[in-house]
Amino acid sequence: MSQPETDVYSNTGEEWYPGIRERSRPGQGPQEEVFDRVRDVHGNLVSDKPANRTMMAAQRRRLEHEARVRADKERRATDPSPRSTIWSLLPLFLFLPLLSSFLTQSYTFNLSPYFVPQLRRFWAESTLNPFRQEMRVLTPVQLAMYDGADDQPVYLAIDGVVYDVTANRRVYGKGGSYNMILSEAEQASLAHWKSFFANHEKYHKVGTVLNPPIDPRSPIPPPCRVENPNTASDTPHAPGEAAAKRGKEPPGPVHST
Repeated sequence: MSQPETDVYSNTGEEWYPGIRERSRPGQGPQEEVFDRVRDVHGNLVSDKPANRTMMAAQRRRLEHEARVRADKERRATDPSPRSTIWSLLPLFLFLPLLSSFLTQSYTFNLSPYFVPQLRRFWAESTLNPFRQEMRVLTPVQLAMYDGADDQPVYLAIDGVVYDVTANRRVYGKGGSYNMILSEAEQASLAHWKSFFANHEKYHKVGTVLNPPIDPRSPIPPPCRVENPNTASDTPHAPGEAAAKRGKEPPGPVHST
């Protein structure tokens, strides 16, 4: 036989003692306040008592937050904003220089010689640079005036491009070892020197040289140096070569005075 259902809303004789509060069904107890029944966010009917109101308000706030997050994800998937992309990549941009400094003792993984000169040259000639120097067009006579004398800057022209090399006035200035580059060895390495001055961090482009047109009917000019064919191979051309050759010769006898 089935057990009779226990009535939990009534007191049994075994539970009775003086002063005990009589059990009652919800809404049927003496002096018990009756609340309306409302539906929560899941559609369930619950009592609108104060204890349930706080819980239902928290449920509504959670669902509203989840709806906002879902709508934001859908908006980013359909129409990504450049600003949000930049902010999401900003931590990576800040972390990479720190990692490079820890591994290679430089902030660019030792790659700056490969892209910094190009960026520097682009910024120096870009119209976005408010401090951009206007490129000048100089004649050979005007270029010769910038030889470092009387506190003048030192300009050097190579393949028609003029560079300001005042930072190394001692070498490129008047009387310096590289004041004139005329040797065949230097002319053969013209591409190397063009890249050297174009990518140097201290030398910057200031303009170009406007050479006068050459008459095709004019004779070929004589060489700048007249050398003895018998001693041409022993004559040093590159700066510093003569001193190097002298250092290889044995010292002569010492004469007492």
